[in-house]
Amino acid sequence: MFPSPSQFEEYLNQLESLDLEEENSEEALDDLFQKLETLPIVSYPLPSDFPMTRARLNNDGERFDHVSQVWHKPEELNNGFGRASNPNNNVLYCAFDPYPDNKSTDKPVERITALCEVSDIYFTNPDETISETVTFARWFPGQQLNLVCPFDFSRLSSESPILEDMNQAYSNIVNEYEEYEDQITRFHTFIANQFAKHPIEEEHEYKITALFTEMIMEKGFDGVIYPSVKTDLRGFNVAVNSNIVEDNFNLFAVCECTHYLKQDYSFVNNDLLTSEIKEDGSFQLLPLEHPYTLPEEQVQKIIESNII
Repeated sequence: MFPSPSQFEEYLNQLESLDLEEENSEEALDDLFQKLETLPIVSYPLPSDFPMTRARLNNDGERFDHVSQVWHKPEELNNGFGRASNPNNNVLYCAFDPYPDNKSTDKPVERITALCEVSDIYFTNPDETISETVTFARWFPGQQLNLVCPFDFSRLSSESPILEDMNQAYSNIVNEYEEYEDQITRFHTFIANQFAKHPIEEEHEYKITALFTEMIMEKGFDGVIYPSVKTDLRGFNVAVNSNIVEDNFNLFAVCECTHYLKQDYSFVNNDLLTSEIKEDGSFQLLPLEHPYTLPEEQVQKIIESNII
């Protein structure tokens, strides 16, 4: 039996007031999500050839040489709550550009978004140039992905075909379920705000989004799309079921880079690139040559010329 609007309101009140530090909060969340699972939610079919980027920091001089190092976290290390993952539900986190046909900017939104999500220095505003090594992996889904879109649609523009389709899907849902419009909007907005939480101080603050993602995957969805709060919603993130990644995703290229930062100016120099990706998943990163990479002196000149 479909709950009434007032019943949904009560479930949402309980969800919004839940103390995530309580010992039984996970069980309470599971129970509430089961009660809310019939409330319609927007989804989007991301095409099989749509590119997305995963970024990883290279710590202590490490270098990646296998597909398994640039996709989802190893199962044995997936032992806590993340933005869309928990010990029972592993995902691949990637970034993508929701404005892929926008020619008004030459900024690589997809790569910037991925970098913002992992960088240790991006938001530090240092007086002197500092740097870090980061590896970008470019992926293609290999199949159409049915992804849930828990957005605050009052803040979503329609400046690209992707966003226009998402807005239309939302309008279709609230028109079809007009009696439940307030509850549908409230649920979307609440979950969107949870995905936008920043900074996260304690792991329990991820519980709502992590268990929400698990719930929608159990219902048959492939993952979730959420705007990147670190890019002021300009870039989007996607979290995809790790089983789908292993069975269908295709790795296109891997590039090791140096990320430089001085004050608020950020520059990424390409250093190494895959020559080929072998059937066993291994690859070798080879040095790039000019103009695909720049010498250190030229990089420093570019940085200094952009500091006001």
